Amino acid sequence: MDIISEKVGWDNLYGCELDSELFNCFLSSHVITENVHHCDFFKYETDVQFDLICGNPPFGGTFDKTIEDKLDKLYGFRDGYKIKKETYAFFIMKSIDMLKDGGKLVFICSDTLISISTMKGLRNYLMTTGSVK
Repeated sequence: MDIISEKVGWDNLYGCELDSELFNCFLSSHVITENVHHCDFFKYETDVQFDLICGNPPFGGTFDKTIEDKLDKLYGFRDGYKIKKETYAFFIMKSIDMLKDGGKLVFICSDTLISISTMKGLRNYLMTTGSVK
């Protein structure tokens, strides 16, 4: 976090964290801006488009049942590809939607992204819409 903050400044750091303990740990050790929130990423809304999004998508998370169908409509199909209805895949899809054209998405990903058949739609979408490294 410190390397990024030196380059872009704390005012340009945005984030949200659902886990209270992790969020409070961050609050206690960093300069805070109004752009860092304790919230569910799937309920987080902003008009900002980002040059860079870094993160760690939730593995095995659960959706808030009140927004699960809405999320499936938003992220369940892209360019003819079926995207598996799970927090990990939808987290990636929402993040892609938040990028500026030419923006970069840098995530820690499970090897299941490239190895299991249920992630085929997400893999294909990623490969056809961007440059994957």
